[in-house]
Amino acid sequence: LVFFGACKMSKTKQQTDSKNYPPAITTNTNWLCIPGQKVGAITATTTEADLKKIFGPNHIQRDSVRGNQGVFIPATRIFANTSDELRLIWEPSNPYKSVLRIVIEHQGARWHTADSIKTGCPISVLAKSNGNPFYFNSLGMPYPGNIISWDGGLLDNLGLGGQVAFKGNFKKLPEKVQAKLNGKMELSSLDSELVEAQLIMDKLFFYFDVEK
Repeated sequence: LVFFGACKMSKTKQQTDSKNYPPAITTNTNWLCIPGQKVGAITATTTEADLKKIFGPNHIQRDSVRGNQGVFIPATRIFANTSDELRLIWEPSNPYKSVLRIVIEHQGARWHTADSIKTGCPISVLAKSNGNPFYFNSLGMPYPGNIISWDGGLLDNLGLGGQVAFKGNFKKLPEKVQAKLNGKMELSSLDSELVEAQLIMDKLFFYFDVEK
């Protein structure tokens, strides 16, 4: 996978982690995500103490992520080092008690929406759910691969974001497509050449405060 995005909270990478993570060993976990409302059993009011009750303390691990200005922000990993890993990034002003965003970043994660949006799904799945094209940054743009607009579609202002990646051998793509992906421009999910290149959702972001 050639990686076209980086969360605002981390450094830009050029390629995704190729490691194959095992699924989490868990029972009765709710994997359904409703943007703006919940991710599984996690809601806007969930605290780290609640996470230990929901998933069990053995599945909870404290972490941190680098913010925009190099400041580390508290985070919590759920099901760490499995394909189902989920990372909660906390409000710096209220750590472990107020969720800033939730990040799902491994292929094969069981977290999904009712419309089958999940990591690894083709960008066409999001476009269909949105009812409109969506737009994302090329590799040469700040925050490469990040979705920047839902174009007023059904997913607009719901608290869902993501990053796009290419699945396959980048060098085998037509030079025109390579130039698009490497350029400094906004790209559209309607671009037939990009759809044919099998771009996928590499990461998903969930927010409870859509202004963030």
